[in-house]
Amino acid sequence: MGYRALELVIQSAQGLRNVHNAPQLRKMNPFALVSIRDNNNNLHSSEEQTPIDSEGNTNPKWNFHVTFNIDITRVKENHLALVVKLKSRRITGNRDVGEVRVLITELEGFGDANAVAERHMSKNVVNLDGTSQQGEGTLNFSYKFGNTVQHPPASTVKIGNYATPNVQRSTARRLVDKLTGELGTALVSVGVPLATTPALGAIFSGADPSGVDPSGTESSAADPSGVDLSGADSSANYPDDDDDEEAY
Repeated sequence: MGYRALELVIQSAQGLRNVHNAPQLRKMNPFALVSIRDNNNNLHSSEEQTPIDSEGNTNPKWNFHVTFNIDITRVKENHLALVVKLKSRRITGNRDVGEVRVLITELEGFGDANAVAERHMSKNVVNLDGTSQQGEGTLNFSYKFGNTVQHPPASTVKIGNYATPNVQRSTARRLVDKLTGELGTALVSVGVPLATTPALGAIFSGADPSGVDPSGTESSAADPSGVDLSGADSSANYPDDDDDEEAY
């Protein structure tokens, strides 16, 4: 039946429940994970993370742009939904705040073959068990659909003002190779050993220190941010000490 782009702006949230210990003393550092999922919570896209708002506390603002290319048939057959998981960055492990789940077929304009104007939506945040309680808060976002096309577009996720392939990063790899080659020549000319540091050694040995395999598969390198983009919380990179949480 075709394909089309779903362009999103995850704008802000209001009145979120503070999930930290001693909320009167500790403020939240909220961020969101954005993806397309089915009823069984299986991913049908990449999962993209907004920046962390360390100032907004329970009323964060992100204005995060992301575009997913969706298969119209799969959307209908698998009841695919836009899922926004809200979390708060915490030194001893991220805390779940709640989530918003909206069926793509229920988004206004989905049934139109042509591109539609941007729409704005506010949805109540619910617990991960699907219940909504007073004080969970509201998520604000906008969206619009692109024209329906008959063939799948290039597999890209557009974030902000940039478009990067979901998997293939060959163009970026070639550019890195060219720049590191030129840098290596310059360093050798002034007598600097290329293996001075592990990072330099990785670069000039052909390895990718960014953790991206040029073949298109992701490496298992740890994310230095301590945030697991799969949605699972990771506390391995932080000391287990609640006293280190940021206070008002």
